[in-house]
Amino acid sequence: MPHTIFLVEDDPALRGELRTLLERYGYACAATDDYEDVAGQVCRSGARLVLLDLNLPRYDGYHVCRALREQGDNVPVIILTAREEEDDKVRGLEIGADDYITKPFSMRELMARVKATIRRTA
Repeated sequence: MPHTIFLVEDDPALRGELRTLLERYGYACAATDDYEDVAGQVCRSGARLVLLDLNLPRYDGYHVCRALREQGDNVPVIILTAREEEDDKVRGLEIGADDYITKPFSMRELMARVKATIRRTA
């Protein structure tokens, strides 16, 4: 049974591209652009990893990551964002993200980080 990765991305084109990539690498992918109760959706999906955009319409990704951690969910989180300032990176890691990747990014590098994070937290 493949590991499930939960993808939270509001850009439909990127969300589709990432879903295709993850599935090509043998992962199941649950994706959303609806930010209501993302923490609950992640829990119900049984995800082994969350790929999380920070720039979301109603809540930013920091809110989502914080909500996961406050409910005691230790699912690994990799933030994917265009925010490249040091303060943004530090904030993301301090609230509980496991990794932080700035856009644009290499798909090969993303997949290497996904595999490493899942391997490290297995």
